[in-house]
Amino acid sequence: MVLDVIKNRRSIRKYTGEPVTDAQIREILEAAFLAPTARNLQECRFVVVTNREKLQKMADANPYAKMTKDCAFAVVVGYEKGVNDPFGIVDCGAAIENMLLQATSMGIGCVWCALMPESDRAQAYSRILEFPENYASVASVQFGYPAEKRETPDRFDEKKVTYIR
Repeated sequence: MVLDVIKNRRSIRKYTGEPVTDAQIREILEAAFLAPTARNLQECRFVVVTNREKLQKMADANPYAKMTKDCAFAVVVGYEKGVNDPFGIVDCGAAIENMLLQATSMGIGCVWCALMPESDRAQAYSRILEFPENYASVASVQFGYPAEKRETPDRFDEKKVTYIR
């Protein structure tokens, strides 16, 4: 069931170092491409990073993504500025969630670290990965086999739900 995968998805920040295959990476990306987008413009872009030197530089540039140096691969998700503004950020979020759920269903751990366009972190990633000026980085997602187990909290809060019947 989809809800089981959703409940099992946790932010994993420690990885075993075991490699992830190209076929597995493609499956995770395929899930991203199946995400809905505003006006069906499909403007999300995905940069897959497996280069250890680049992963280390990304970890050094983002205090919230230190685990990047140990992950099997990272995907920087963004969009082309001006194509679907302001919906590009939301569309990237949907694609990221699809990747997180697909990876979880495969036993691969992952964590989503926001960059957001125009932030110092996004600009650092743009320099490290040599992005064109029109590329807006939204987040980096780190993937790898989990070296930690995280429990699922019960987050349902009836007080935050309004029913209009």
